[in-house]
Amino acid sequence: MSITITKIPIAKKDLRVKPTIATMTTSTKPVYPLHPDVVMKRLPFYIQNDVIMKPSSLQISKPSAKFQEQSVQFNITPKAAKQIQSSKRTVSGRIIEFRHQVQLRFSLLEISCQQTDAFPKSLCVRVNGKMCPLPNPLPAPAGTEPRRPPGPINITNLCKLKPTQQDTISVTWATEVGKAFTLSVYQVENLTHQDLLEQLRSKGVRNPDYTKALIKEKLNDQDTEIATTSCKVSLACPLGKMRMKIPARASTCDHLQCFDAQLYLMMNEKKPKWVCPVCNKTAEPMSLQIDGFFLNLVTSSRLPIDEHEIVLHNDGSWDPLVKEDPSKPRGRSRTKAEAVTQAVKRSAEDAVSITLEEDTDTARSSAKRPRRARSQPKQPTEKEIECIDID
Repeated sequence: MSITITKIPIAKKDLRVKPTIATMTTSTKPVYPLHPDVVMKRLPFYIQNDVIMKPSSLQISKPSAKFQEQSVQFNITPKAAKQIQSSKRTVSGRIIEFRHQVQLRFSLLEISCQQTDAFPKSLCVRVNGKMCPLPNPLPAPAGTEPRRPPGPINITNLCKLKPTQQDTISVTWATEVGKAFTLSVYQVENLTHQDLLEQLRSKGVRNPDYTKALIKEKLNDQDTEIATTSCKVSLACPLGKMRMKIPARASTCDHLQCFDAQLYLMMNEKKPKWVCPVCNKTAEPMSLQIDGFFLNLVTSSRLPIDEHEIVLHNDGSWDPLVKEDPSKPRGRSRTKAEAVTQAVKRSAEDAVSITLEEDTDTARSSAKRPRRARSQPKQPTEKEIECIDID
């Protein structure tokens, strides 16, 4: 019995390294780490769903050249491509917008803290060979180069949106001494001011007792020289000058005055600043809170429809502002501003009366003194001539 052994060729595994989702093309050895541990600051109007390309350094390929150039490639995942395609919407019959977007961000190469958006000088971006629109440069003094306001860049309309095809980003920029930059690509969901308002409402309303305690603390302050029993507060939003509907303020603010949350979010949607209109401190949307005390106040039946001011008392209660009749004498309750004005007025009157009294006493003392007779000028006397008779 004979046994025949036949060798069957086995296909070898492909041991070649597959390309990563994002690759970088440079001509020389990298100066900076390819993917530094840069953490980008969260943007209020965007929810980050996926990191398509984590922060990658913009390398200096030609040290002696003023302008540098670099290209990066990335692939969109099938899930992200499906979400973006399904969120397409047409505005005004022409412009195509996506609620889910491919977002490009630039930042400084700094790992000590979260980074905000920052553009290199003379930035030029092309996506798949097409010019990417950037924010318009801000006005600059004569002799200086204008800088673009930094922010995220929506490149959705320039991408292929197909998982099997690579997208290419080509960047050109001018070098700056002591500065290095990174770029990164994300799949995000774009929110509106209504979405942020719903998030704010879902957090709930701050307890009215907190504001009452704040009122008592401010009006019963022992450090002030003038005791105040009440103060006047405006119900008009500092932004729109109309009565607030959703009064809110940031947790970092220590003032009583609120602003309208909906109007505040609408204005920051157009031009993000996130600055409190009352105290000019940073007021991020995560720190905003609806004030329960003022919310009950603006919806109260005690408050007239056309009234935009109220009076807060030192016990935490309030009353509608009663406009004084000039023909009637003033009552006891006065606002803090009125009390200060009256005190200054009294001080001025006292100073005037003291001056008048001093002037009167001086006049009286001068009246009692005898007047000196005016000295008459001496008339020249004629010389006497003595005559002697000589016989």
